[in-house]
Amino acid sequence: MLSLVVVAALAGPPGAVLLRDSAIVVTRSELLGTGRTRLAEALQVLVPSFNFPRPSGAEWTDQVRPAGFRGLGSDQVQVLLNGKPLHRSALVHQNPTFGRGEVAVDLNAIPLTAIARVEISRGAADVLTGSGSSTGVINLVLGDDLPDTMSGNLGFVTAGGVDTRTGGTWRHAWDGGLAVQFAGEYRVRGSTDRAGADRRQQFFDGDPRNDDPRYANQVHDRLGDPETRDASGWVQIRLPVRGADFHALAGINRRLGESAALWRLPGDDGTVRSLYPAGFLPLLDSRVLDATVRLGATGAHRGWDWAIDAGYGSSRLGLAVHNTVNASLGPLSGTSFDAGTLGSTELFGTLAASRRLRLGLPRPVGLRAGLEAWSDGYRIGPGERDSYRYGGVPIQDGPRAGEIAPLGAQGFPGFMPRDSGHFRVEGYAGYGAVEIEPVRHLVVSGSGRAEWVHRTGYGLLGAGQVAARWAPLSGLTVRGSIGTGFRIPSPAERSYSRSLIPVVNEVGLYDLLVPPTDPVAQSLGARPLVPERSHQRGVGLDLSGREVSFSADYFEVAVRHHVVLTEKFDATAIRFFLEGQGYDGVGSVQFFANAGEIRTRGVELRAGYESSRGPLRLRLDAGFEHHRVEVIRVDSIEGFAGRYPSAFFSPAEQARITAGQPADNLTASARLTRGAWTAAVHGRFYGSVVAYGPSPDGTLSQRLRARALGDVELGRTVRSGLTVSAGLQNILGTLPDRLTIGAPDYAGNSYYGIFPYSSVSPFGWNGRFLYARVVWRYAER
Repeated sequence: MLSLVVVAALAGPPGAVLLRDSAIVVTRSELLGTGRTRLAEALQVLVPSFNFPRPSGAEWTDQVRPAGFRGLGSDQVQVLLNGKPLHRSALVHQNPTFGRGEVAVDLNAIPLTAIARVEISRGAADVLTGSGSSTGVINLVLGDDLPDTMSGNLGFVTAGGVDTRTGGTWRHAWDGGLAVQFAGEYRVRGSTDRAGADRRQQFFDGDPRNDDPRYANQVHDRLGDPETRDASGWVQIRLPVRGADFHALAGINRRLGESAALWRLPGDDGTVRSLYPAGFLPLLDSRVLDATVRLGATGAHRGWDWAIDAGYGSSRLGLAVHNTVNASLGPLSGTSFDAGTLGSTELFGTLAASRRLRLGLPRPVGLRAGLEAWSDGYRIGPGERDSYRYGGVPIQDGPRAGEIAPLGAQGFPGFMPRDSGHFRVEGYAGYGAVEIEPVRHLVVSGSGRAEWVHRTGYGLLGAGQVAARWAPLSGLTVRGSIGTGFRIPSPAERSYSRSLIPVVNEVGLYDLLVPPTDPVAQSLGARPLVPERSHQRGVGLDLSGREVSFSADYFEVAVRHHVVLTEKFDATAIRFFLEGQGYDGVGSVQFFANAGEIRTRGVELRAGYESSRGPLRLRLDAGFEHHRVEVIRVDSIEGFAGRYPSAFFSPAEQARITAGQPADNLTASARLTRGAWTAAVHGRFYGSVVAYGPSPDGTLSQRLRARALGDVELGRTVRSGLTVSAGLQNILGTLPDRLTIGAPDYAGNSYYGIFPYSSVSPFGWNGRFLYARVVWRYAER
């Protein structure tokens, strides 16, 4: 089912066939055949080195979830769309879950309906396609010659909720070569919930409602998938004119989402009991808009193939909170607030040329060169005033009546004006590559990239790669690559700001997340971010026969100056030190920092078998990946913050990196076709992971055991062009280990037993999923 090929240049004009390391190609039919309705979930089923956990209770991360590759994070792999970088989401993941401190591409913003295939590199990062990669490249190829189809999925989850997808494609070509491809998709996912009963005392001491079964031991919180609605539309246009091929692409995805914060007890200081006498659950709403526009042309002139491309991508998150209150406004508080906006834009332009030269070698020498300019922007817009301000109304009743009430919207206080701003980073790059075959069957390529980032002080950055492929026998290929790379910190990492004022013991102090260039952070010892530097190397072997294919790969990636989000520097001495520096009222500070060096090493094995015997066709596939991630060096921070190394690069953050993703992953599938019938079985195995827990010393950590899951599907072609299928995912209803530490009077790692499952689980905790799918190919070309 998964093809193993050597991929040509991902970002070059036709004919510019320069060597790239071997890649995994996931086809459109394989993605749709998983029964998943979202791209990241489908890739996790098919590619063992790809990880997509399901955080819950992590604010907006629930709705825009990051993915990992080969044990590293989402910002260590470069995502391309038709060979050019795909813009990142505007969301900064700042909660203590997988992806903390990262700014990721939202893979699920790309509809499955529009995708022709996905190419995943397995060698060193490709310096020709950009500077944002350490572990490899994932190229999403949108189809411009897709069949005219309508398709739909309808599924039901054991943990509650439905999951539907409806999509269609249409293509038309006119005389003269003009061709237009449309793809559209609409998805709805209902919220799921695995939260446990809340056994805490809900009301003040002596209140008879504490013994009323209508209020005691009820499920108040949510643990599971959020409710989301996605609508996507994509169009591609191609037009040949006078020897050139002009192309354009435009796409948009709009998502409306709702997830939950933590339940507010009736007796909490943040509860206005005249509005919520029995407590309340704040709900977080998002309005996510992703848009992409690409224009370009390719052609040939005097033996050179050339390509010109320009692109724009943007991500905008509108944040709101409802079913909430600003307790400091008292009974007159609103119950819904606009919490602010986050925006990200990426603009690029490239010019590339390539050709083949015949120099008497076994094959022509390939040359390629290019220039690139880019500009990335980030914007934070403040929320409405009542979402963050202090209204001056004290706590109205209860044993703490008259004391200072918490300020800001419960669940998510809005961004303050001090956080707002528009930030931009610009750069220019040049790259080149050469490919030769010095002796028959041995192909060697080398590529390099130089980049200058405007007004950052980074100087001239460079990266390079050497790759080789030796095919001494038919069906046998040995390959290897070694390279260096760099990743420029995003504008979000350089400029993100978040200000809160929690009230503790009748005192309200600023809780700040500030840029590392902010004077408050620099007074503690923070330094401006520098680019991450990476070294990658790998070797691989491919074997193929008439019915059998096999590949084996070893990879190693080391990343220096790894960027992390620090923990809060919140010791009492920090407050007094900052007061001495002239920064009064600051209780805690955190910021992004270059914190150390990490390394991932591993192996990946893949095997496939395909055979036809009369009316029967059988396809078997298996993949295995093992990796080990290590923190091999922790940098130090100078200044006053140097007294608190555990807050700079905390043990919890190191545990998320080294043990927060399964180190052993196995996928296996079998597909049998006979006439109009098709039966498929998928198996998945996820190794153990560590849920570090909320305790900074690791005493609440818990290892979650390995788990195996299975899926089945049966389909039939009813008539020409119409196929119906039904399937069951996670047939045994497998769930991760339950978190075992927590009681009504002790939070533990399960939050008083309310959250029995950890967000570190690589497959979530929804249980079984029953679905049906219909595909109608309504036109033949």
